[in-house]
Amino acid sequence: MQDAASPRRHLAFFVRSQQGGGGAERVVLHLAAGFADLGYRVDLVMARRAGRFLDEIPDAVRVVDLAAGPAQLALPALVRARAPGFLLRAALRPGGPRVLGAVAALARYLDQERPHALVASLNFPNAVALLARRLARSQVPVALTVHNHLSTSAKR
Repeated sequence: MQDAASPRRHLAFFVRSQQGGGGAERVVLHLAAGFADLGYRVDLVMARRAGRFLDEIPDAVRVVDLAAGPAQLALPALVRARAPGFLLRAALRPGGPRVLGAVAALARYLDQERPHALVASLNFPNAVALLARRLARSQVPVALTVHNHLSTSAKR
């Protein structure tokens, strides 16, 4: 538990949404709830507020919807952030990962909210988190997580 005299720590968890397979999304919800229970100020920052787990988000966790548009609309921000070629190619693909469209909005969030740390989950959100931090010229520590079922991956 935090010392009552210290300022409340602010953690942000960045995910594309609350849809998908469920494993990573559920882990993030458990982590966010656990830190909120410990007295942290917790934001669940979503590229788009959507998904089947929205009703499971604890009241103590603030939801921030970045309302990401299509990835193609984010190309100027991706170029400014010096995104690697594979991300630019992904953004150009029809139906490219929509989470890439959140890069500028996440940079604004980091600049305005200034969380003490940002935790991103899954491959494209991890890349967006790093690029947004670069765009915001922020020094916020970013923890990147990849959720994987090791035994299934090993079989492949």
